[in-house]
Amino acid sequence: MSLFRNRPYVLIIIDGTIANVVYTVTVLSTTIYLQDGRGLSPMIAGLVFLAPSVAVALSGPLAGRLAAWQPVRCSCRCFRSTRWECRRRARVGCTTCSAS
Repeated sequence: MSLFRNRPYVLIIIDGTIANVVYTVTVLSTTIYLQDGRGLSPMIAGLVFLAPSVAVALSGPLAGRLAAWQPVRCSCRCFRSTRWECRRRARVGCTTCSAS
């Protein structure tokens, strides 16, 4: 349970959850719109999302390789912190903050 005391970890989990929920609702509502609003068959409405689904499936491993190739210099920016907050964290010994 100590993992959930780690604020950056919790923020990443919350952001990821929100992003997944929004993506799922968007795909579901759009396929329903394509079927009811545009009159497409369920097969064609599903095929419309084939290319984006393949792109999402391939982006996970690609993002992992890009992260290993180019590491993040200051993770505070990912959490919408101000530059002042990065400086404050660096002063107290935060190793992820390299902002000057």
